[in-house]
Amino acid sequence: MAAKQARRRKPRRKTPNVVLQLPRRAVRVMTTAVIVAVTLTAAGALTRAAFDVPITGLTIDAEYQRVSSLQLTEAASDAIDGGFLTVRLDRIRESIEALEWVDTVSVRRVWPDQLHIVVLEQKPAARWGDGGLLNTRGELFVESARHQLEELPRLAGPANEVHTVAAQYLALRGPLIEAGLGLSAVTLSERGAWKVVLGNGIEVRLGRQQTDDRVDRFLTVAAPVVARHESRIRYVDMRYSNGFSIGWKKPEYRRDVHAEAAARAAALQGNR
Repeated sequence: MAAKQARRRKPRRKTPNVVLQLPRRAVRVMTTAVIVAVTLTAAGALTRAAFDVPITGLTIDAEYQRVSSLQLTEAASDAIDGGFLTVRLDRIRESIEALEWVDTVSVRRVWPDQLHIVVLEQKPAARWGDGGLLNTRGELFVESARHQLEELPRLAGPANEVHTVAAQYLALRGPLIEAGLGLSAVTLSERGAWKVVLGNGIEVRLGRQQTDDRVDRFLTVAAPVVARHESRIRYVDMRYSNGFSIGWKKPEYRRDVHAEAAARAAALQGNR
């Protein structure tokens, strides 16, 4: 029985070894690509070695009104971290832009071993709070200036409302100039109330609501009165639905203006 089973078993076939061969054309292409890559890498290394010479000179174009030549040179020199080809221009730019009063910086290479740097300084447009300065874009670029620029308008408000106050200042400045009135201060209180001070020192109270409507009413109705009596007026309160009130420096000024208005009204009535 065992012998029969042994005869029935078939011998195992040997598994042939399979060898994969790439086409000769593909092998040649791959070999060529590797050779080219190695050649380019070596050429790049040789080029850097030959031309990546140390930086030997800096040319800096700047206004030098608020930032000194020494400050710019030191900031640029401290950031140079390589030769002519490998030096990181962005690192130099960021080092100079970190200086106070620097606005924009451009850096470029000048063959064979020089750098050319152009620096534009900030243009202060207004003061912020007790010591800050805003540029022409309404950005706070100095938080505590060494010297106060008293000729600039003063803006004030919550720390997180810098752009809001700056935008309001820009919106008011043009129309007030057209009305013959300057603008020396804009303030936003913690409660959201607006107050402006004109170039002649008169305070205009706008409040928290309907600010745009109140500004329009001031320009069309109150501004002519202010222009005629600016030396007598202390403040103008626009926080009314359809009118405004004037705070006079002296009580008699109010009586004089009322008498003047009454006389003008009588003259107009008599001419009808």
